[in-house]
Amino acid sequence: MSAGYCTWHRDTAEDVEPIIFEERGSGPAAAVSACLPCANGSTERFPYGKAAQVAVRVMKERAARSRSRARKVHRG
Repeated sequence: MSAGYCTWHRDTAEDVEPIIFEERGSGPAAAVSACLPCANGSTERFPYGKAAQVAVRVMKERAARSRSRARKVHRG
């Protein structure tokens, strides 16, 4: 997981991934990051491309693994 800033809801989140890379003229591109709830809804409504779809899939997989580990620990 990579904690960071979610551009969509404008606050920190436990897990974010870059969804869009914005060109900034002569400098390097800037990454626009989102958490899973924001990215999941956004990539379904707007066609952000393959990179965004992969980022959402990766976050979903991490969330599923995290829930699986939590259940194992809870069961003892």
